[in-house]
Amino acid sequence: MAEKILPARLLYPESEIRERLSSLAYLIAPDYEKSDTSLVVTAVMKGGAPVAITLMQELSRLGLSTEFDFVHVSTYQDQQKVQFPRLVSGPTEIPTGDHVLLVDEIVDTGTTTHFLERVYKAYKCASVAMVTLIARTSTKERLPKLRMAIEYDQSDWLVGWGLDAGGKGRELPDIYAIPPGSSLVYVDGQPHYKRD
Repeated sequence: MAEKILPARLLYPESEIRERLSSLAYLIAPDYEKSDTSLVVTAVMKGGAPVAITLMQELSRLGLSTEFDFVHVSTYQDQQKVQFPRLVSGPTEIPTGDHVLLVDEIVDTGTTTHFLERVYKAYKCASVAMVTLIARTSTKERLPKLRMAIEYDQSDWLVGWGLDAGGKGRELPDIYAIPPGSSLVYVDGQPHYKRD
């Protein structure tokens, strides 16, 4: 029997993602516009990088100057989910006294968010805030201060804009959904999936 390969379902085109991030920047900007303290936009690697860069561009359009940093947190060991996250690398400079805006591509359970809030509060930052491109409704209830561009509650795996399935799909300019347990494959350069 031939393996069935189906097109991934388009959820959010690039134009809508950019529009939502622009709106998010507009909501965030007033928190920092009167501060003399640096705003360090910190990407939670790897997926948070494209979201953080886009958010920095939008904040710049609103007249805010930002600095960039990254932090790499792992919630997996030997391809198995672990109970407690660990800091793999970053920040490149300790942001004592700075405002820190942590940016991730998705907040699912909130475990990494809680972990990073504790880490950065220990650095004695002026403030620590967390934003994400996508969050689940249940996470929003557990993390009321979390700001998000998109609320999504399906069980699908999402790919694109930093989101990946098995390390694939982060580079896609749109966000697609594939069924849980499937693999992302490309057919003629377009995202598809096959069941594992």
